[in-house]
Order: sequence, then C-alpha cells, then structure tokens
Amino acid sequence: SLDFSVDEKVNLLELTWALENELMTVGGATQQAALACYRQELSFRQGQVEQMARERDKARQDLEKAEKRNLEFVQEMDDCHSALEQLTEKKIHDMDECFERGLVNDFGA
Repeated sequence: SLDFSVDEKVNLLELTWALENELMTVGGATQQAALACYRQELSFRQGQVEQMARERDKARQDLEKAEKRNLEFVQEMDDCHSALEQLTEKKIHDMDECFERGLVNDFGA
C-alpha cells in the first residue's frame, strides 16, 4: 500500500513521508505500536549514522597523521641522501687530491 518498488532504490525522505501518511490512516493501539517501532528504528539508524560519521572522521584524522609522517619521512630521506651525496663528493675530491699529489711526488722525485 506504500507504492514503492522493492527492486529499486528508495528515497528515505519519500519513504518517511509515505510511512507517516500510512500510520495516520491506522487507528488505536496498532497505530501507537507501529509509531513506536518506527521511531525506535529511526533512532537506531540515526545512531548508526552518527557512529559511521565518527569513524569516518577518525579515519580522516588517521590518514592526515599518516600523510604528515610520510612527508616527514620523505624529508628525512631527502636530507640523508643529500648528506650521503655530499660525503661521496668530498671523498672523491679527497681521493683526486691524493692521486694528484702522488703523481706530483712520483714525477718530482
């Protein structure tokens, strides 16, 4: 009697409106029981939505923290590679100087 297809997505706002209209046509204790169940279900679903929103927000915060740690790690690795490159260049330069001094000493003697 609600005229909703079970094979299609249902708009919750339209469903709510249809349920409320249907409940208005039913009288007495049946109406009260149905309304109580309906409100309980809505309350339960609202709690679920709020819990999922909290979990989503926590996941976002965790992701932001992980991205920040990642950036810090990348910067640290860049600094480390830069220091290693400078050290390697210094060693090559020192080895070149030693080699040149050795050649000068060999020819000077």
